[in-house]
Amino acid sequence: MKDVILYGAFDRHNYGDLLFPIIMKRLIENSDTNINVMVSGMVESDLLDYGALKTESIKDCLNKSGSDAVIILAGGDVISCDWFSAISYLIPDKLEYFFERVIFRFFSKPLLNVAKKYVGVHSYFPFQPDKRELIGSRSVIYNSVGATGVSGVSGDAISELTSTLGMASYISVRDTFSRDSVKDVCDLDVEMSPDSATMMGEVFSVDEVCSRTSKDVNDLITKLDNGFIIFQISNAHARVYGNEFSSAISDLYKKIGLPIVFIAIGNAAGHRDIDGIRRITQELSPEVEYYTYEEGGVFDIMNLIRCASCYCGTSLHGLITSMSFLTPRVGLLPKLRKQVNYMNTWDLPEMPRGVLPAELSDSVVKAMSFKEEELQELNRELTSKYRDTFDKIIKVLG
Repeated sequence: MKDVILYGAFDRHNYGDLLFPIIMKRLIENSDTNINVMVSGMVESDLLDYGALKTESIKDCLNKSGSDAVIILAGGDVISCDWFSAISYLIPDKLEYFFERVIFRFFSKPLLNVAKKYVGVHSYFPFQPDKRELIGSRSVIYNSVGATGVSGVSGDAISELTSTLGMASYISVRDTFSRDSVKDVCDLDVEMSPDSATMMGEVFSVDEVCSRTSKDVNDLITKLDNGFIIFQISNAHARVYGNEFSSAISDLYKKIGLPIVFIAIGNAAGHRDIDGIRRITQELSPEVEYYTYEEGGVFDIMNLIRCASCYCGTSLHGLITSMSFLTPRVGLLPKLRKQVNYMNTWDLPEMPRGVLPAELSDSVVKAMSFKEEELQELNRELTSKYRDTFDKIIKVLG
């Protein structure tokens, strides 16, 4: 039996990162029962309460896997992700400020050495294994990953980036910006594929999604069966645009009369949507009917987006979920490269993206004007494209 290690940022509470191993594990096991799938993060984690899979540490998985094991970077913006960014997502909220202002600033070198030894990955980039991890006949695959940070890599890091990527058996990236960035810096030809989360509508039946949704959320969906708008925003962006979005959402409610459901998609350090929600809801007009969902369960979020009349958000995987379940969508804010790049690469050309608060109402109306047949046809195309990528991965696994 061949060992396959799914590796990524699956040890933090962020919707997209929790989705990748669930989807990839099921796809692999449905394709070949002679594969032992191991799920790993930088550290061991147990986020079962959110519908996620447990992770083992990558160090433990490497220690106990076979000499022919395959490491699959199962998704996420992992190419060129640096150690300090990766570590920062694992820091408890109360310590985040101290680490950023003191530890990262004054003790970066010893912290880096300790982190590499503790995690068990020794390369310049934590999610790009090198020859020290790829002993024997082990290999690595990059599965529809992001590479938005590659354009900022310089100096000695470029040779490290080129070296680690050059060891891969197969690389696919999830948007044209990532593909072009890798080619410009490393001169490597990589394939382009939709994100693996594209497959959630095929992997999970509606019955399964509903059965794995909490009673409170199922009850809310039933209550709002005449339609509702999902709104999601990270705290960082709510700090800048909070008052403007409060006003824009109030205007949107007056215009279309649908309740607003605010959801928290991420609650890891740097991804705390709960704080962003609270900034916006406290400034809404009194007549706005709204609800909040803060618990962060994977299937709760999936089902809310599946049933929404429109999704508006800053989360890439909120957008990808809406694409998978034929939900009209509005990508917020023009400077969010991951979302804008992905929608430019794969979404319908006129689907609103990079939307500022003043444009919200018109953008939601525009998104909701698309015919279901258009959304369905796009979903079929993207599912087929990702299936081609997955078939190539299975061939590499042998």
